[in-house]
Amino acid sequence: MPNLTIYPTSVLNNVVLYPYNVAHPVPPTGLVATYTTDPLNRNTNLIKLTWVAPTLAPDVLNFNVYRNGAIIATVPNVAPLAYLDNTTGANVTFFTYYATSVDALGNESPVSVSICNFSQTANNYIDTLRRSLKDNPADPRVQRWTDDDLWLAIRQGLSRVNAIPMNTSFNLDTAPADLFNYIIVASRIAALRSQSSLEVAKEFSMGVGGATINMNRSSAYNSLVNAEDAAFASEIKSIKLNFTMRTVHGEGILTSTMPFKIRTFSPRQYRVR
Repeated sequence: MPNLTIYPTSVLNNVVLYPYNVAHPVPPTGLVATYTTDPLNRNTNLIKLTWVAPTLAPDVLNFNVYRNGAIIATVPNVAPLAYLDNTTGANVTFFTYYATSVDALGNESPVSVSICNFSQTANNYIDTLRRSLKDNPADPRVQRWTDDDLWLAIRQGLSRVNAIPMNTSFNLDTAPADLFNYIIVASRIAALRSQSSLEVAKEFSMGVGGATINMNRSSAYNSLVNAEDAAFASEIKSIKLNFTMRTVHGEGILTSTMPFKIRTFSPRQYRVR
């Protein structure tokens, strides 16, 4: 009789049967992010992420942690479930986090509920801009723009609206409701221009058997940008002028004679009567 080899760590030992039509694996829950500091450097801000493993899912081996749409860590399913993000970078101050579960066969779950440090106003602008770009799939991993990308576009759009005469210095919290739509349109133009630059780098041409295939989507983005930019530029000037005239109040002009006269006796002396 031949010798039998037993593999105690085989993947089959971790396989769990789930009821029919039950999504598997399921994402973690209770994602929380808190600011903390490095024990060795109190001047360095860190972000600590904690979450709860899904119940009734013993074959979940790891958790993938995402920041701004990219995986930053794979954490084993061993308590305590936490990750200390110390690679945020000096140039990035706003983050969106979510996590996924990975089972013994390498299957990744849908994403958990996301958490971010944007203000409520900034979130409103980001959500509105994403809907206007038709970039709101159920799975954020397939979004064309991350929240951080749209935040950059919104700042560019707000800066452009402020720079158009008459110059203003609004931020997202102080901008009047009249300018909300124009900030969104200016942000759309900035986002589309950014995507157009990416599409230029992805252009290619291939010929097979006399047939040629050209991949060039930058022209479509440029056409859309030019059409929206022309309409925006012609309309925003009158809107800013109307807004300025509505908020500036005249104080009047003095036309009566002054109640005193100046009598000069010498170039450096005078009396007021």
